[in-house]
Amino acid sequence: MTNVPTELETLFESSKRLYQSKAEEAISRLSLIRNSSLLDKNIRLSIDPILEKLIGYSNAIEKAENGDFKGIHELKKRIKVEEQTLKLLENAISTFISNRRLSTTLPILFDDIYERFYKRENERSLPFVVVSREGEELQTYSNIKDRSGKLLMGIIGVPPHSLSHIHEWILAGHEFGHIIAHEKLDVGIEYDTSHTTDAIMKNYIMEISADITAMQIFGPVFLEALLNEFTGAE
Repeated sequence: MTNVPTELETLFESSKRLYQSKAEEAISRLSLIRNSSLLDKNIRLSIDPILEKLIGYSNAIEKAENGDFKGIHELKKRIKVEEQTLKLLENAISTFISNRRLSTTLPILFDDIYERFYKRENERSLPFVVVSREGEELQTYSNIKDRSGKLLMGIIGVPPHSLSHIHEWILAGHEFGHIIAHEKLDVGIEYDTSHTTDAIMKNYIMEISADITAMQIFGPVFLEALLNEFTGAE
């Protein structure tokens, strides 16, 4: 007599196929970016660990024991995290095509500063990427990390209107400072919103560390740009 799968078994297999297809789609799209000539070689090499994770998730889903809904759901959540990374990288490609001046000038500057003053001997490079973002403010993204929590690349979100406001390019030094403080001083890169005394102090240290780094790069010009930002003066 042929065993007929139960409804639960059928649902489990359908869920496996769905989650695995999401992983495979992300792998395919990331591979296209990995092989693109539009991004710097170091950026493309930084994508390899992300691809390895996605391939691992896909294989784990394939091998999941029947009925392990909790296991494959956890893998689905991890795939979703990497999908956010994928969207950032696709944004970087789009920004390069639409705003080549913006997407090359700042990364070249920050790459050079990092290599000259922050990179230790035998330490891997940390490539920098500019992406477009909605809203009025610059932003640092900390999505793309290796298994030890170190950033694989420094991603800075810049509003499109910043292209015509040179002082905001200087303010991007503050975002660069967040990345340096995180990598070299183990300072947080994301706001702690718990409103405790400890959280307030951590956020304060995070912002001051970023400002100090920006001052080291741009000197008094950074303070002038900061004043322009606060007062609306040009």
